[in-house]
Amino acid sequence: MADMSGEIVSAARERTLASVRYDSAYVRLSYPMGDVDNKTGVCTDVVIRALRAGADYDLQKAVHEDMRDNFSSYPEI
Repeated sequence: MADMSGEIVSAARERTLASVRYDSAYVRLSYPMGDVDNKTGVCTDVVIRALRAGADYDLQKAVHEDMRDNFSSYPEI
C-alpha cells in the first residue's frame, strides 16, 4: 500500500470542520462501507471516515473480517 498518510491527515482535518452531533446509539449498518448519518457519530467514526476518504480503506470491514477469521485470538471480555 502506498504512503497515504498525507491524504488521510487531510481527510481527518476536513472532518473537524463538519458539524457532527455525538450519538452513541447502536445502529445496524449495511456491509461493507456502511455508515451512520454523516451528521452524527462517535470518535471512531472520524477515524473510519478519514480512512475511507483519504485512502479508500474500510477499517470496519477489515476489523470484521479479522474477527471472523481469527475470533479465538481476541480476548474474552
